[in-house]
Amino acid sequence: MTKYYFQERRVGTMEKNNFPNTKNIFHLIAIGFGSGLIRIAPGTWGSTLALILFIVAETFIDDLLHLFFFITSLLIIFLISCIVASRDADIKDDSRIVSDEMGGMLLTLFMVSMISDGIFFYLIGFALFRAFDIAKPWPISYVDQNLKNGFGVFFDDLIAGFLSFLVFVCFYLLLT
Repeated sequence: MTKYYFQERRVGTMEKNNFPNTKNIFHLIAIGFGSGLIRIAPGTWGSTLALILFIVAETFIDDLLHLFFFITSLLIIFLISCIVASRDADIKDDSRIVSDEMGGMLLTLFMVSMISDGIFFYLIGFALFRAFDIAKPWPISYVDQNLKNGFGVFFDDLIAGFLSFLVFVCFYLLLT
């Protein structure tokens, strides 16, 4: 069977593959509960959902250690959903899969929150993450081109999140 978004069943007809199946919890998480289905900038919408999720979580979880465990749990869930959805989508990095962006954004925001608190700083982290995720400088581009599976799709966004944090720290130290 060919591995394309539309798979040919018989001459003259095309049938969609089985992704996303919103009855599959991993698919639902992978598409960011629908944010990945928005055709214009799905990664930005998934990142926005992660920003909202982080702000809500930080509001209710006061202890940094508990927030760390919560974010780590979400990263594991997002990784698993990314691996499952990438396999089922038959496309290496389907744009509808935004759990990788959500994971990278949560990593960025958690690290930013350890240095500075507040929506302004979170928005700077958001902008830096989106810039790194879109531009894909080395080593992000290396992982993106050489790890052709769900883990690679997720891992390049974690690197983007970490690099975003490093740039944030440089700006923060210069400005304070």
